[in-house]
Amino acid sequence: MRNKKCLGCGAELTNNPNEVGYTKDLSMDYCVACFRLKHYKDSKEHNHPKVIPTINKDSLVLVISSVLYLDLLFTYPIKRYGENIKIVYIINQLDLLPPQTNYNYLYERVKKEANLYHQEYEDIILMSATHKEDIEKLKNYLLTYKNVKDVYLLGVQNSGKTTILNALADSEEALVDVKAGLTQDTITKQFKHFNIHDLPGLYQNNYIHSIMTYNEYRKLIPTKEIKPIIYNLKDNDSLVINDIFCLYLIKGNGSVVSYFNNLEIKKINYQRVLVHLSKGYEYTKQIFKLENDKKYQITIADIGLIHLNGPKTIEITFPKGLHISMKEAFFI
Repeated sequence: MRNKKCLGCGAELTNNPNEVGYTKDLSMDYCVACFRLKHYKDSKEHNHPKVIPTINKDSLVLVISSVLYLDLLFTYPIKRYGENIKIVYIINQLDLLPPQTNYNYLYERVKKEANLYHQEYEDIILMSATHKEDIEKLKNYLLTYKNVKDVYLLGVQNSGKTTILNALADSEEALVDVKAGLTQDTITKQFKHFNIHDLPGLYQNNYIHSIMTYNEYRKLIPTKEIKPIIYNLKDNDSLVINDIFCLYLIKGNGSVVSYFNNLEIKKINYQRVLVHLSKGYEYTKQIFKLENDKKYQITIADIGLIHLNGPKTIEITFPKGLHISMKEAFFI
């Protein structure tokens, strides 16, 4: 029983209540934390794995990203995990995007971003881990790597790595949830002759879990198709998003398109922004200048996106420490 691992998070089961993987009974399949998350959607603490996993030589690494997290996709030093590894980028969660999305544009835009960061890769695959047809295509794709034994799933938390693991292995044992840092240690399952290794998520300490508890932020992270909402703004108009973010249009009349998970968005006078923002955070501001007429994307942590065309000057007010970025839009 000593080396038995939790089926949900991969942590080694232990009787020590101060350690990750704690369970009262070592014969159980899930630790207490995973049991409560699985059955009650309840989590009281966050534990980020400290150990950087190693990847066997000559392996295939599937770098998995949600379509909402593409702004950071090529910034991670994947090669530090192992030597002579083959990298395939999986752009997952297409089901979050509107059905009219131009996927050819998305594919070419991701390729452009990879070139910008001089990233080498075998392929870029667009898919949804919840669609059986896409999983079948991925299985057939993997089978073309006849000399590869180990396949590793690597990516930022909540990108769908474990969903892909379960789908490839035809299993539902590994726990799937929007909880950050859920996978604590490598979970390995079999598909054909492959060992499929689900690695702990690449940790982002400036995502929404860094300022909220699980029971608060799980309602904000998109898990189903996002309905884009268009707002026509004039100079000095403001949008307050869920009472914790504000977009202030300093200059450049025009439309703004929001992609969030049914969050409350209010169009208000900028002079009254502080009245509407939650008092529970320390706020900071960042100004973005959109210098030409192409479409831009503002990524707000891991909860959503804003699309808008330049030229414009905008100011984003947000809780200090959260990740906010601006890039050319990844989809249209």
